[in-house]
Amino acid sequence: MFRISGVRSRLSVDTARVLSLRPPRCTARFLSPLRAPGVAASRFFSYFLVLTLGIVLSTSGGCRRAVVSPQAAPWPALARDPLETGRNLDQWPGFRGLSAQGVAPGGSPPVRFGPDEGLRWKVELPGEGNSSPVIWGDRLFLTWQTGDRRSPDLYLGAWDRRTGRVWWQQKVTAAHGKTHPKNGYASATPATDGERVFAFFGSAGLFCYDRDGTRLWHRDLGPQEHIYGVASSPILYGEWVIQLCDRERDSFLIALRKSDGEEAWRTPRQSTGGWTTPLVVRSTTGSGGRDELLVNGGQSDGTAFLTSYDPRTGKEWWRIDGLETLVTPTAVAAGETAFSMSGRNGPIFAVPLGHNGRLTEADLLWRLPRGGPYIPSGLVYRNRLYVLSDLKRLTCYDPGTGRTIWSGNLSGTFTASLTAANGHIYAVNEHGTVFVVRAEDRWEAPVENRLEDACLSTPAFAAGDLFIRTRRFLFCFAGEVPAEEAPAPGSRSRPAEDSAGKPPAAGLRRSASETGPSSSSEAMTREELASSPSPLDAPGAPTAPNVPATPNTSNVFTTAAAPVDAWPLFRGTPTCSGIAIGDAERSPRIEWVYSAEKESFTASPVVAEDLVYLGGNNGTFYAVEVGTGRLRWKHEIGGGFLASAAVQAGRVYVGDVDGKFFAWNAADGAPLWQFEAGSTIDNAANVFSADGRLLVLFGSQDMNLYCLDGESGEPIWRTALPDQIRCQPPITEDRAFVAGCDGKLHAIELKTGKEQTGCELDGPTGCTPAVQGGELFVGTESGFFFGIRWKSGRRLWQFPPENPADAFRSSAAVCGPYVVVGCRDRQIYCFHTQTGQLLWKFATKRYVDASPVIVRPPDGDLARAVVVVGSLDGRLHGLGLQDGSPKWELDLGGAISASAAVVGPRIFVATEEGDLYCLILAESASP
Repeated sequence: MFRISGVRSRLSVDTARVLSLRPPRCTARFLSPLRAPGVAASRFFSYFLVLTLGIVLSTSGGCRRAVVSPQAAPWPALARDPLETGRNLDQWPGFRGLSAQGVAPGGSPPVRFGPDEGLRWKVELPGEGNSSPVIWGDRLFLTWQTGDRRSPDLYLGAWDRRTGRVWWQQKVTAAHGKTHPKNGYASATPATDGERVFAFFGSAGLFCYDRDGTRLWHRDLGPQEHIYGVASSPILYGEWVIQLCDRERDSFLIALRKSDGEEAWRTPRQSTGGWTTPLVVRSTTGSGGRDELLVNGGQSDGTAFLTSYDPRTGKEWWRIDGLETLVTPTAVAAGETAFSMSGRNGPIFAVPLGHNGRLTEADLLWRLPRGGPYIPSGLVYRNRLYVLSDLKRLTCYDPGTGRTIWSGNLSGTFTASLTAANGHIYAVNEHGTVFVVRAEDRWEAPVENRLEDACLSTPAFAAGDLFIRTRRFLFCFAGEVPAEEAPAPGSRSRPAEDSAGKPPAAGLRRSASETGPSSSSEAMTREELASSPSPLDAPGAPTAPNVPATPNTSNVFTTAAAPVDAWPLFRGTPTCSGIAIGDAERSPRIEWVYSAEKESFTASPVVAEDLVYLGGNNGTFYAVEVGTGRLRWKHEIGGGFLASAAVQAGRVYVGDVDGKFFAWNAADGAPLWQFEAGSTIDNAANVFSADGRLLVLFGSQDMNLYCLDGESGEPIWRTALPDQIRCQPPITEDRAFVAGCDGKLHAIELKTGKEQTGCELDGPTGCTPAVQGGELFVGTESGFFFGIRWKSGRRLWQFPPENPADAFRSSAAVCGPYVVVGCRDRQIYCFHTQTGQLLWKFATKRYVDASPVIVRPPDGDLARAVVVVGSLDGRLHGLGLQDGSPKWELDLGGAISASAAVVGPRIFVATEEGDLYCLILAESASP
């Protein structure tokens, strides 16, 4: 669920960075006279500037240094890109178009558009996927998946580019192999030469269909196993289709004949995972020049490479290392220069084509140590390099020197790659907002176009029109083709006609074939699939599996819970156990609602000092009075808040998506201090005391765990981990824990930040572990939930024992023998803490990403304890802790992905519609 409303853009020219580096505070005054976005630098000045910065930064904080060659020289801006040829306007044949570099060959796509503006047509898609549309003539091709997410059916289909009517839809095969829930099995974009369509589905293989939907051949390329799945798209070169197969082991690059799928060559690769798409470019260096096949990434021994191959034979021409691991962005090229970027704020560099052998830093034109994107590919357009970093900054560089020309803030998280057309850059965030930025040497406010649906797919252009695939829909927005660029009549490929001389009618019809369903069958829409639960999993029905009786709970339970008068942390207590004290057996009523205009809440509220504190996705932080629902104070920061706040000792601590961490006075919001991490902070902070000082602990997507002085904001220690940190670190005894995106549980010594005993989780996670005594409980994106003995790092149990469930994004709550957690399979589960025995489950209508709270009566009697948890179906549930029996249910009218906060007789919960509810619990009749 990605429904975000009213996301604002934050517009600024970057006057605090040169070469996209964040200078230490001690160098800011020294650098300020040199800031000149949009002003061309001389060759000497560029060299001097980068060299000086490299010296300063390498001696003042251990930062990776910038590199520039004496051969580097500025590139002049162009009024028209060499790829804007004005030819083949009705072709976008693969990932990122004709050149595979994201540049439309001509036409004037719209700049302002939306569901009710500039729409040529819109169709509902029959399934989900992240692949992009490809186009040849009047046909548009796309892949998708339907059904069980663990082994869905995979499809390839064709639509009429002009009208959106369906030509054909074929079931290709069933998916198998590992993948990441966000990635799925239909992320690779197909490729077409106008006669054939090629689609890669990972472990299911590479498939070739003709333009009318008849299968021509299929090649099994072996198991494409990786915890994050596959996403590399096929590319076409001459008579071959080339496919990158980077996987956990035995990776390779392969070329197959387009006509029959016979293998032409295969080259082994030193890689344990990669998701980039190869790129073929022409180098004129040397006698007669040559074509080079560039592959950006492929990790081995802690580093990754940019590698150039001969696309005719698969022979390696050259390689250079220095990329971050887990590379997704595709390399880009212009003239005689290739550009590589890799993510998590990794390096960006330029290297000349035409080399041979193993290259070193001396062969680079320039290198910036930071600024690279994790997923979106960059763009070279009109002699400018555009990169969308993990910090949500779109930066324009001089490709000749690496000098920053300008940098501006966009909002949201980005997966789709950059594209360009008619003097504009198109950037689409995951919430479906399309930012359109003028491709000029100065930053201008972008136009924002909201599609009101999630989008991870890269746009396509054809015949002046703009095509965007979102989670539910395929859009075509009308543009124009100048008369001088318009194809001659009859020059476009024309779709076949039915017996009446018309294209097939719009709908979900599939062509009949031996490999697909009959023509009379109808594909189920996503909504139909979603509304067809198993009879055993009917919403609202708790399900008790055939297992031994639940454990004896006759004894009361008194483990620490959140204070009766506060919920100061995301999970209530430093151990993140998710326990509150109260009486929640009877249905609550609404006491007040605070509605924030054009806002959306996915962070969870916290409560202290008689105020409710909550940050919104649009960049405003609110403090609302507990008793009245009136706004006490707010901060409009600009960066969105995905993380919950922490309140302690009269201070509010919270981080935002731009990596800023704030400390404010809890009573009036007065700023106390601010700290900047290297990337998004989407996890809540925790607090603890040591040596008489209050310390604040939080992680960032820059892969660091930070410990700061709570009063001054000064760093105490910083621990670097192998991947992003997206959970609140629970604290118990002398340890903090991080369940990381690297698929490992890390135990960190609080005093020093040194890593102690850990545990493998077999998959990435952003869930916050719940700690009770010597046990810890956490779920993963891979669909497993674990009970772990944290002192030894030994697993107690896992659920399911073998085949994984859907992703766990809910953080668990634990109380006595019960641990409760939500899952993306729409279930709420309760397990026995010691054995992992499934005690009960409760079915909802949508994903359960919100974390449950166990409300324990003051006398500790667990027979009267209630689980309070929300779902993306907009309902807040009260369930009996011991058996999952429904106690009450409230429909709040907006998706609930945030967790509740329970304080005395009140429940506070926020929705994605921008509403903060205060519910008052009725007194129970129980003694």
